[in-house]
Amino acid sequence: MTALYIAAAVACILAWLLISRVKLSLSYKDASDGGDLSLTVRYTLLRLRLVPSKKGKIKLGDYTYEKTHKKKKEKPKASAAKKAKAKRRAPEEEEAGAKSGVTAILWELKDVILDIIKRVPGKLRLNIKRLRLSVGAEDAAKTAINYGTVTQAVGAALTLASEHADVRIKKRAVLIEPDFLSGKLRADVDVMLSFRVGSVFGLALRFVWNFIKLRISSSGEKTIKAKG
Repeated sequence: MTALYIAAAVACILAWLLISRVKLSLSYKDASDGGDLSLTVRYTLLRLRLVPSKKGKIKLGDYTYEKTHKKKKEKPKASAAKKAKAKRRAPEEEEAGAKSGVTAILWELKDVILDIIKRVPGKLRLNIKRLRLSVGAEDAAKTAINYGTVTQAVGAALTLASEHADVRIKKRAVLIEPDFLSGKLRADVDVMLSFRVGSVFGLALRFVWNFIKLRISSSGEKTIKAKG
């Protein structure tokens, strides 16, 4: 009975991990001292901040006379090692042959890859929490022109995104307005792109299955040609 409980708990945890979404959040807001950009990745209870990255601590002990001069002396050795590796490189003809081999493999798998690419957009979700732009320029005429250009560009981008992902926009989240006073372009953006981990595994399994079918069909064709 205990083993059954453990198996059920493991199954529940795996199901929770598969249905959970990986969330990539991007936020930007203009400030008096410059833009404030933040890029984070979230998955279940994990959170990783990509931008801004934490600055490494500077240790004064790493800048002693012995350590700094030792690093300088080791640089020529590294360059000499690189030269030796360059001499041992294969001829250009072998590299060209390898590239052609990779190209042939990709060409053989193009149908499988295209099938996966077509299915990726349906697995994505784009949440637009805030998209506010203030468009300004040197004079009123340029401000009006830039405002029209930005408005059309944002509309086209949202239309394209809705065709390739599940786009969810909060009420009054998108706001584009002209600014005839400051003459600057200011932005306040908060968007999130997410996908389920189970969808990634599903696409991977589909790729493997299609690849196996492709190899079986190609080997069967070769056998028929050999007998003929």
